[in-house]
Amino acid sequence: MDFKHISIMLIVDLARIYTLVAGVPVANTHYRLDISANAGEVSEQNARDLRDAPKSWALDDCPTLDAVTSKMLWG
Repeated sequence: MDFKHISIMLIVDLARIYTLVAGVPVANTHYRLDISANAGEVSEQNARDLRDAPKSWALDDCPTLDAVTSKMLWG
C-alpha cells in the first residue's frame, strides 16, 4: 500500500463530503475545500491544513492533490 496515495485520497474524499453537505457541486479539491470553508462546513484553518498537508510532508516524491485527482480521472 502506498501511504502517501492513501493519505491524499482521504483528503480528496473529505473535500467531496464537505461539498456534498454544503450542496455545491465542484470538481477541484482545492475549490471544494474553499467552498466548504465559506459554507461553514469546515473551518478556514482546517481547509487550509488539508489543502497544504502534502506540502508539509516534505517528501520529494509525494504527489500533489491535483496530480492524484488527474490520475484518478484520466489514468
